[in-house]
Amino acid sequence: MAHIYVPSVGAESWRSLLADPEKHWKTGFSAKTLAHAWEISGGLPPEISRLFGANAELLLALPEHWAYKTNDCPSCIISCFTARHLP
Repeated sequence: MAHIYVPSVGAESWRSLLADPEKHWKTGFSAKTLAHAWEISGGLPPEISRLFGANAELLLALPEHWAYKTNDCPSCIISCFTARHLP
């Protein structure tokens, strides 16, 4: 997998990032539900925003990002985002 990320054009863009799109892209399950929640929000979903406060701002989101770790965990899928709190 390349380490170059392209902008999302909607929740369907996230589907191609899944290990098994046919198996993991189902209505009501986490991958599809999270994709829609993040895309609809246009930033931080309300549930995440409440954790950081009203002045939080999304800086970067990497849906279904592969992170390579140790021999104990050669590859892990993580949903990653970076946010900052503005004064």
